[in-house]
Amino acid sequence: MSFNYAYNTEIINNRVEKLTDEVQKGEHKKDRLPNAAYQMIGERQADYFSHARKNMQTDFAHSIMYNNQQLDDIEVLERLNE
Repeated sequence: MSFNYAYNTEIINNRVEKLTDEVQKGEHKKDRLPNAAYQMIGERQADYFSHARKNMQTDFAHSIMYNNQQLDDIEVLERLNE
């Protein structure tokens, strides 16, 4: 089992490294997407804060569950910014 995990991790790391090199060379361009978030004003703001405890629990739960993936994303971004 550990061999497969190590092998798969090595394959993934090689693919990430190859993609970051291609992006740095300009072979791939990252699309800039518009910010589609709704503004927090008026009724939306009042609704959000009226359910603040529930919203915080779900927001934190998502962050805790996907923390490792976010750290991997930060590592890839750091490679791109070098």
